[in-house]
Amino acid sequence: MSGAHDPVYRAAAVRAAGLAGTAVGIRLGPSEWPEIGTPLGDGHLLGLLAETGQDPERTHLILDLEDQVSTTVAVTAAALRPALRALPRAYDWASVTVAGTGMPTGTAEVGRDGAAEIPRSEWALWRSLDAPDYRRPSFGDYGVQHPDPLSGFDPRYMDSSAQLRYTTAANWFVVRGRGVKKSGLAQIRDLASQVVAHPEYPGPGFSWGDRWLDECARHACKAGNQGLWRKVTTNHHLTYVVGQLATLLGP
Repeated sequence: MSGAHDPVYRAAAVRAAGLAGTAVGIRLGPSEWPEIGTPLGDGHLLGLLAETGQDPERTHLILDLEDQVSTTVAVTAAALRPALRALPRAYDWASVTVAGTGMPTGTAEVGRDGAAEIPRSEWALWRSLDAPDYRRPSFGDYGVQHPDPLSGFDPRYMDSSAQLRYTTAANWFVVRGRGVKKSGLAQIRDLASQVVAHPEYPGPGFSWGDRWLDECARHACKAGNQGLWRKVTTNHHLTYVVGQLATLLGP
């Protein structure tokens, strides 16, 4: 539930969690979490907690930056750290997560038949949030997708480009082809070949998505479609990020 939702929606979310026997999550968006540490902001958060009827120990808190992750990570971190330091009952919450994305709404700037490295600024931001004077938050992102759909895009009349958004250590390697209605689906094979040739490609055994990319580059499977391509890169992304977190946080 979020403070941006109306009270009826929030009440329904609490009832649904109760019926399912699950914990409750509270999401503070970009207009809410900067107020933490002020009477208004703290009262808002604790008021939402009271609505859940749960103790913070059974409530997960998400500070969501959405796409407001500045290209200058230090600027965003400087705005976020005071909220983390002032967070009410900081160590009582079941979890505290900072989520966001540096992925743009669309990738038109990559260009037709282009390739680009787009910084994973939300990853760089989270890595900078490690000071000892506040609870270090968990990491959250939106995968390889911007949180909001491309406004004004109607697939009935508009043509979307073939593309792959491939997660690497600090960037997304984005390769883009041409519109699939005019240029077809098979062009994804050339894009997959570019991903497989990337120096950070870990091999087909890394994940199901990486195996598909390898097979696609070798013309050993069907070309698929937009939905499958996004599924492939999401599978790689989840596998990759879990590995990054396991390496950094360790046992």
